Amino acid sequence: MQEGLLRQQAALGAIADATARRLQQTNGVARDLSRAQEGWRQTVEGNLNQFAGRVQEALRETVQQERGQAQARILALEAENQHILQEVEAYRAHVEEMARREAVAQEARAQQQREAAGLAANLQQVAQQVAGLQGAVAQRLTEVDTAAANRAQGVEAVVAQQLEVQSHTLGAITRVLEGLERRLGELERRPTVPAGGGAEVHPRPPMYASEEVESVPGPAGEGGRPRAASTDPLPPFAPRPQPEIALQPFPHSQGGYQESAFESERPPLRRADFQEDARAPSEAGGTHFTARVNALGQGGVVEPLALEALRGMPVQRFSGNRRDFAAWREKWEDFYHLLVAAQGDVHPHILFQFLGNWLDEASAVELKARSRGNPSLTYDEFFADLCRQWSSDFSRGRIGAWKKVRLEVAGGRTTLSAWRAYWARLQQTLQEAEQPHDEEVREHLLRILPEGLQSMVVREEVQARRKQRWVRVRCPDGVPTHNVLSELQARRMVPADLEDDEVQWKGRQLMINVRTLAEQMRTLRYDGAELEQSHGRVRITDWEANFSPEQIRQLVHDKLEVEEVVQDYRNAGQRPEERPQGKGRRPWDGSNSRWPNQVRQVDAETPYTVAPVGE
Repeated sequence: MQEGLLRQQAALGAIADATARRLQQTNGVARDLSRAQEGWRQTVEGNLNQFAGRVQEALRETVQQERGQAQARILALEAENQHILQEVEAYRAHVEEMARREAVAQEARAQQQREAAGLAANLQQVAQQVAGLQGAVAQRLTEVDTAAANRAQGVEAVVAQQLEVQSHTLGAITRVLEGLERRLGELERRPTVPAGGGAEVHPRPPMYASEEVESVPGPAGEGGRPRAASTDPLPPFAPRPQPEIALQPFPHSQGGYQESAFESERPPLRRADFQEDARAPSEAGGTHFTARVNALGQGGVVEPLALEALRGMPVQRFSGNRRDFAAWREKWEDFYHLLVAAQGDVHPHILFQFLGNWLDEASAVELKARSRGNPSLTYDEFFADLCRQWSSDFSRGRIGAWKKVRLEVAGGRTTLSAWRAYWARLQQTLQEAEQPHDEEVREHLLRILPEGLQSMVVREEVQARRKQRWVRVRCPDGVPTHNVLSELQARRMVPADLEDDEVQWKGRQLMINVRTLAEQMRTLRYDGAELEQSHGRVRITDWEANFSPEQIRQLVHDKLEVEEVVQDYRNAGQRPEERPQGKGRRPWDGSNSRWPNQVRQVDAETPYTVAPVGE
């Protein structure tokens, strides 16, 4: 038991020792923890102090940045405020300027009203002056007519004097011929020398002809007084014949000036022919009527040529097509220079009359209106405006705009309504834009038409050419027609052995049947040929060789219209009419009825309705 106690005491002692050691260890751990806590506290305090310093530094920097930004904002606001003040000042100045301008405008309007009143007064004075000028012009025209009548009387006196001189000349020639006949009778009454005897008689050489003494009849009878024979066939006081105008020959003629019954082959007249020594055409032959008469009497060259060219130059009226203006302008300028060369200074009113005959209708009406509204209008001013109007090109967007009009074609076919709409749009585009030639429009139409209509148009043209092989000769007014056919046959433009029924006259048009295709093709080589005449031109053209755009339009329209009618007729034949025509025939009669006898009744109480099977 004691051993047990001892063992317990020993165990307790061991436990106490272990507990003491454990306490020692715990105390050591507590000391270590306290030391670690102190170190951690010191570390935390250091970190906190360091963080606080950093925060204070950051706050200090942030405050400095905010202060700088605030100062910058303050400066910007001050600058913006200054700008707003400047804008306010500018607006105030603008308002003041507008008020000043309004005052100036009111003053200007008042000045314009005063000027308008002054202009009205001036216009009234101008109207009075124009009335006075019209009276002065009428008086001047009367004086000019009186002077022209006096000049005409002077010309008649000159002509009468020339006729008197010519009558004296003819009397002198008659007397000389009577004297020569008497001398011839005396020579016949003289005795002749017998053959083989006497002296041989030789003719007197021409060099001694001036020494012959000629018996001039006088009051003494046959003898008269002797005088020396003159080589001049006319007396000295008779006027000498006018020299011939030197004309250059044509390249194909031998000998220069030649005339026939149908034409006059003369060289083409140029502007250089009417200018002498670089002088103006109006100065070449003089501007006064007496000066022109003297120039004709002295063998002048400029004015006779110009007058003759004017007589043979036909009027070329402008077609109104922009593309023809250049050629027409060249012809008109040639006529104008010839007129100036022949007449000198021409009054603008007379020039406007000539120009109105050459212009198209619209331009002629405009010329008449402008000349009436502005009496001081000059020829150069109006002609410059005319050239500016017709020579200006269209904008690039409008050139060829008529070619962009589309024709509705579906499945190689078109309809009548589509063709009518296309033609209306085409005509509107042609009126608004350029004006092409008919040949160009014809080619474009043939190109856009469907294949069937193209072949139809070409077939109709070929049939028209083969059906009547006629050529047409158009003779303008003033051209003699009795020798046109003989001249054409002489030039081998038409067959020479034409029968009476192969030549037909339709007014001023000569229709000639050329019989064969070869003759027609040979004649068509002269298509557009012109035979120059002194009074106009004779033009040879083909008779309906090709269809014009209007003929193509009508042909296609008729074709489509017929097709539409035929199609409507076929469509109408596919379905019966609503109520067949007949005497008392009803749809439900059954026999010999166009409708089947099936009846569809909507309601027993309502009237029944009849319809074909399948509806």
